[in-house]
Amino acid sequence: MSGPTGVVTGAGSGIGAAAAVALAPAGGTTVLVGRRADALERTAHAVRASGGEAVVLPLDVTADDAGDRAVAAARTATGRLDVVVSAAGAYRPGAFGTLTAAHVREVTALHHLAPLLLADAAVRAFRSAGRPGRIVHVSSITGLVSRGGFTAYEAAKAALIAGARSAAVELAAESVPVNTVAPGWIRSEMTAELLATAPAGALGAFVPAGRPGEAAEIAEVVRWVALDAPAFLTGQTIAVDGGQSVRTGALTVPPPGEDLP
Repeated sequence: MSGPTGVVTGAGSGIGAAAAVALAPAGGTTVLVGRRADALERTAHAVRASGGEAVVLPLDVTADDAGDRAVAAARTATGRLDVVVSAAGAYRPGAFGTLTAAHVREVTALHHLAPLLLADAAVRAFRSAGRPGRIVHVSSITGLVSRGGFTAYEAAKAALIAGARSAAVELAAESVPVNTVAPGWIRSEMTAELLATAPAGALGAFVPAGRPGEAAEIAEVVRWVALDAPAFLTGQTIAVDGGQSVRTGALTVPPPGEDLP
């Protein structure tokens, strides 16, 4: 295959699977990383049907050597690595007064440590090959704004964004852009129960678009950042959330002559 070689984590479902399929028309090979082999095989079938090739790598991304193994699989498949996309995640609640060390470690390992170590492994591969590559993290708008009750999750997503900024500064001279895509409410396996039980019209109260996004919409932004965006774009966080993160709370307009509260 003459197209780019990439690694996508969380590729068994949701945004990760959609991102892998979105990369496929470029005609390259994508290493699909996730815990469920059957889900990865379904994504691999979709990738091949869309014009790409896929390598299935069942793997717990929180394992200490997961990043190295994913990068090695890409280089074994094609002899190169061009892009990594960290999209593995799980929406885990955890309010103050209920937090445990085990919960915080689990959430941090998945949403911060694993993407950081994958990016580090990718940079070593880029350097050893003497060619640039791209790093894309999938964070969340909750790394920028907060809903409360998801403290460890939001802290890890914010740390991922901060880490991408730091890496972007460090790697810019090597032509390695590092950027983050921050989805809002997206229809996926992870959010299905929450969206199904939400009262009618509730989503429209805080998402100006009035609907959840689709994984394919996030994947299109990931694909652009990973393959087509100018290399001068680095260290940025692109929110794809139907306007949620930029919406203010509702204001009651007072009668003429009265001050705002």
